[in-house]
Amino acid sequence: PKGTFCRFVNFRLGYVKKILKLRELSKKMISDLINSTEGKEIERKTSFLVDETKVQRWWLKDQVVKEVAAFMNTEGGYVIIGQKDGGEVVGIDLDLQVIQNRMQRSDSDVVDKYISEMEDYIFKKINDTRLNHLVDIIPAKTDVGGVEKQICIIYVSKSQDGIPALIDIDIQIINTKDDHFKEKDINNDPTADATSTHAWKNTELKAKIYYVRLNQKTVAEDIRKLFTNQI
Repeated sequence: PKGTFCRFVNFRLGYVKKILKLRELSKKMISDLINSTEGKEIERKTSFLVDETKVQRWWLKDQVVKEVAAFMNTEGGYVIIGQKDGGEVVGIDLDLQVIQNRMQRSDSDVVDKYISEMEDYIFKKINDTRLNHLVDIIPAKTDVGGVEKQICIIYVSKSQDGIPALIDIDIQIINTKDDHFKEKDINNDPTADATSTHAWKNTELKAKIYYVRLNQKTVAEDIRKLFTNQI
């Protein structure tokens, strides 16, 4: 109560004694995170853009988004980019090289651009501005056998006030009236209307997936469980 009375971004009220800058993680905090056992509050990802074969994979980004959403829906936590599941720190040099090839600017600009792209992608996929303040992406460096490695730490806060984090997954619905995909008549011959492609009813429709952290894994959960205690 000796602090300053504030209204927070989640609309709760409380007292603040000191504002800490999360982006200024100490070396000890970074080391503790890296050496912690992966569990309900910590998830490790080798990369955000590029796999070990130096190929850009679009699904790597979605894996990170899935973990972020799951932490929002549970108790919050950290996603460490640049560290393997077994604990080996490999850094994000390959990811930064992709950004560097696009920008052709200084290294400091590359890290900023990398974080900006990651943030934009996460917000786009979760697609709920009420949850944006729950994500803080922190660049960090750590020593690995005398070699400094650049990593990225995503700190995710728990979503409050019953607002779930849902991920948009594209789906396509067949238009059964107009679709003549590989259509054949009773004699097993292609019809006059036969086409080689589907007619989609609405390509703008999306399914939304609700993920949570369960022990050391991220799993899809039935969102209806959020309301069972309110009936």
